[in-house]
Amino acid sequence: MGDKSKIPGIFFLALAAVVVSPFVGYSSSEATLFAALAEGISVEDFFERRLPRTVLIFFSGAALGLAGLSFQFVFRESFIGPSTAGALGVGSFAIKLVSILSVYSVARYLGATLAVGMATFLLYFLSSRISRPRVLLSGYALLLIFTALSMFLDLNQGVGLSSSLASVLGDANEVELLPLTVLVLVVVASISLFSIFLDELDLIILGEDLAASRGVEVESFRVRALLGGIVLAGVAVSTIGPVALIGVVAGCLVKRLFNNSFREMLPAAFFIGGTLLLVCDCLSRAMLERFDLPLGAVTVLFLSPAFIWLLQKERRAILPW
Repeated sequence: MGDKSKIPGIFFLALAAVVVSPFVGYSSSEATLFAALAEGISVEDFFERRLPRTVLIFFSGAALGLAGLSFQFVFRESFIGPSTAGALGVGSFAIKLVSILSVYSVARYLGATLAVGMATFLLYFLSSRISRPRVLLSGYALLLIFTALSMFLDLNQGVGLSSSLASVLGDANEVELLPLTVLVLVVVASISLFSIFLDELDLIILGEDLAASRGVEVESFRVRALLGGIVLAGVAVSTIGPVALIGVVAGCLVKRLFNNSFREMLPAAFFIGGTLLLVCDCLSRAMLERFDLPLGAVTVLFLSPAFIWLLQKERRAILPW
């Protein structure tokens, strides 16, 4: 099957997830699983809560999928992403810090994006000086340090332990118009900007020497791709928190399916990232009666086996990153 022929299949899987998602979960504390089939969903509930949540989760996953692809392309490492690089943990801590110091929504986005950028460029700087395993270990160290600091801030502010744990894992309880609008606009703008440089990115994938011989400024385009990934990760963590593994798993799956063209990888990362997070969100709402599990807990629970499997199946010969 050719690369291009896989895109429609991925699209229809994503569409199926989007269609099913609003009907999964509970419409009240006494509702049963798949509330729409069991007791019906009010029009108000569907359009004011369920459908916006579906859009929010899908675009958050798409943002993380695109960010994961960007990180792996720039670092030339298959198993680095916004979470494994520690960037989401640092961004989550910055959000909590900004929330204490400022009431302005824009400060939340700027703080998260700047923090994600600082953590990512620190790791990018280290990547040229230490081995790849040490880069990954450095990312995990950042994640653990700033997760602990985030919980310390929460507890110091009187936040309950269960609420703090949900926030450091990542969740999507309330859907508001402003975060949803910002998220969608940033994802669409990022895809549009990436699309402008598809030819240059494809040449870099084929080989840096080949790209340089064709006049492509390789390092410049890597930095541009990294900046795009940072903005996407910053907006995602501002919206749903530091949900782990979506970016790295989506990026690895995209590489296995499309091994020679950013032109196919870009829409695939969008759809695969969105679908993975949406499926995990459905599971978080369906696994326990009357309670939703934190979204980040479900992504770790179900995507960790996929991550381990991908570690075992990695084939570096497919791509140089």
